[in-house]
Amino acid sequence: MNLTDLDPRTLTGEAAATVEHLSRQRISQWWIRADRQPSYPCDDGDAVELCRAVEYVIDPESFVRFWNVGAFDGVAISEGRRNWSATDIVRLATFLESRRDWQPGSELHRAKKTSYELALENYRRTGEAHELFHDLERFDLRSLLLMLAESDHRQQRESLKVAIEIKLESFSIIV
Repeated sequence: MNLTDLDPRTLTGEAAATVEHLSRQRISQWWIRADRQPSYPCDDGDAVELCRAVEYVIDPESFVRFWNVGAFDGVAISEGRRNWSATDIVRLATFLESRRDWQPGSELHRAKKTSYELALENYRRTGEAHELFHDLERFDLRSLLLMLAESDHRQQRESLKVAIEIKLESFSIIV
């Protein structure tokens, strides 16, 4: 059984128990990295800390924002509190992975970052001017978005993604 090939929210009985067991095995080291003892169901704070322990960018505020817009849901609620299973935590990490929400400087995720993302991360860390886009001021946000939408080339899309992030930051919008 491959966890990424199914929606665990649709499973019942033995299949659900198997997926939960596999999920607990998968995240057992996350508890150690977070310096916490495994305890299920866990609360929002534990779910956030476990994802942070494996170097995803998430905090209580962004978690609530994701939840409120329906970007991530399906966690059982009891007595007004979300009860996170290991499977739910894996789903949250998968959601963060799909957004490429990796902590700056993350060694766990470094190999997944594009050269443009690494250069931007270096720029943010050091504050040194970067040479990636010496003419970025010539392009407005709309132009960059149109180029992104029309590009058939992965490397160009990757560079445009970073250029758009830099442009948005110039408007004090952090993504």
